[in-house]
Amino acid sequence: GGGGDEKIGVLEDDPEYRLIVEANSLSAQIAEEIIRIRKFARDLYAERFPDLDSLVPTPLEYLRTVRRVGNESDLTTVDLSDLLPAAQIMIVVTAATAATGQLSEEVLARVFEGCDEAESLQAAREKILLYVESRMNFVAPNLTQLVGSNIAARLLADAGGLLALSALPAGNLQHLGVRSKSLEGFSSRQV
Repeated sequence: GGGGDEKIGVLEDDPEYRLIVEANSLSAQIAEEIIRIRKFARDLYAERFPDLDSLVPTPLEYLRTVRRVGNESDLTTVDLSDLLPAAQIMIVVTAATAATGQLSEEVLARVFEGCDEAESLQAAREKILLYVESRMNFVAPNLTQLVGSNIAARLLADAGGLLALSALPAGNLQHLGVRSKSLEGFSSRQV
């Protein structure tokens, strides 16, 4: 039989594994794009409420808050309870009293367009992450059991694949993710 030198079980050659790695990479690219959209919206919205950027640091929470607040001058009438923790809402409402003027309808429409685009991107990213996480038991069953599918997927993405992760010195493991802070976009809201 001439098949004795055939590689069996090499994960990196598996099409589904390559799809998972590419999907993981795409998810990270989407997160970076959401950060860019936040910067775009912040640059425009700072004319209306310059301090909001420092009060709501995560990109999606910031964009969702901007979308909800808009040009409203009395933030006590705006329900932010599903977006931010109560203590953070109090700080935002208090700081809003010092917020300057209103944005023109044209500028506000551009800001809202960015907010809506970020929401669409996040919805796509969540679908991709669900797929990746659902397949982590196939790709790295031991790692998934150890740290969970979400963290296992992030470790693989940051390391550049399973082979790269397995070759990584233990001391370097703690530095994965530091370069790209992949948790951007996940809510810090407490229930």
